[in-house]
Amino acid sequence: MVLDRIFIHELAKALALPAPDSVPRSGEEGQHVNCYHVYVTDNDGTYLAESVVDNGKKLKVLVWNEEKRIHEGRRRLDLTKLKSMNFTIHHYHGLVTHTYQSAFDFLIHEATHFYKLQSKYSRCKFALPKFLHLRTKYDRPDRSRVLKAVVDLSESNHTQTIDVSRILNQIYGMYAILHPQYPRIKQATILVMHSLDESEDIDLVSESECRIRGNALTTLENLQRDATERKRSSITMWLTIIFAVTSLFQAKLVVTDLTVNLDSIVTSLLLGAKNIGDWLSSW
Repeated sequence: MVLDRIFIHELAKALALPAPDSVPRSGEEGQHVNCYHVYVTDNDGTYLAESVVDNGKKLKVLVWNEEKRIHEGRRRLDLTKLKSMNFTIHHYHGLVTHTYQSAFDFLIHEATHFYKLQSKYSRCKFALPKFLHLRTKYDRPDRSRVLKAVVDLSESNHTQTIDVSRILNQIYGMYAILHPQYPRIKQATILVMHSLDESEDIDLVSESECRIRGNALTTLENLQRDATERKRSSITMWLTIIFAVTSLFQAKLVVTDLTVNLDSIVTSLLLGAKNIGDWLSSW
């Protein structure tokens, strides 16, 4: 009973904070967010909590309408029957979201303010990768990278519409939109999307949205095969140069004042060439 009273008290404080329907999760506005969405279920339905009323005896909620897919209509749940309710509580603290699946979980983190330490840890955890990512130079995406991103994003639903922003996130990561090169790379990606549309690999729905088409996989496989062949040709060329130079030294056609034991070098090169050959044959 004591824990129930503490939970109701903390829940009342949480619900007293203003909470918009759509909580910003990025940018300057998102960094200053501090609010809660509390979802409740019991034997009679599913609800979105609004406030604790009647001196902590009732929970004012909006009722979920499954047909309309919205919360509408108000009820008051009896908090003396707390054991019959299930809670899912989302605490939007800055850009970090804390989710609690039970009243006890909520109390452990919120009443002790442990969530603040977790938020700091999350910000520090992503701060360094974000810092390094924003200083990485973007290469302009080619047809193969864009098409692969579209294929990967369409695996679960091939009829969905994919925006250029999702494609860039798939290629460059979650911080792509914050990168200084983002506007230029976005325009370059849209041009590639137009090219893929002309070759009938994707279908442009709008200037920056597309859907995958049936021959996209075949085109992607061909592009990847061409890239593999170019890698093989490059590796073969460099191996040829290395072996040619080594042969010149071994035949004493090239003489220097530097004394080097070429036997060990040649052995290492041959071993390396064998490993590379095995790697290439596995493709």
